[in-house]
Amino acid sequence: MSALSVSNANVARQSLYNMSAELGGSKTRSSAVFYIMKALFLHLAANKGNPDLELKYQTSGANASIVGGACTMYAIFLKKGVVATDSYFKLSNHATQVQAASEVIVKSSVAGEEFCAVWPNGYALDTGCTSGSYTAYDGANATTASTATHNFYGYVLVGA
Repeated sequence: MSALSVSNANVARQSLYNMSAELGGSKTRSSAVFYIMKALFLHLAANKGNPDLELKYQTSGANASIVGGACTMYAIFLKKGVVATDSYFKLSNHATQVQAASEVIVKSSVAGEEFCAVWPNGYALDTGCTSGSYTAYDGANATTASTATHNFYGYVLVGA
């Protein structure tokens, strides 16, 4: 279980801007994602009192605990792995397990495809934040964890 360790929003912003971690076989993210996130940080600074934030990386298969307790999600960025086959990403309001009724569900069959979602006022997760990447999903249950080449990689921007 991963604890939330927020710090000044500027630290999270700088980490995001300088991101060079390998995401799905590519060390870059599109300029569109950069400007979407820049707009979010400007909004948070101007209208939300620049809340303390943490950038949490999502790189594993099933049931990866991102935050093991209550948090507020502001953004999620995902990049599909290098294999062009159906893969599903699920994020749940739970401390340790991906649930059937998930808050975020993304499907992609395109290698390297990028996704970005932003909640300008935050999205409260009252029990935690757990994600998973799967290659089998029946509309309710994700049953087969993705391998490294099928995974979604990326980050979740969270605050207290």
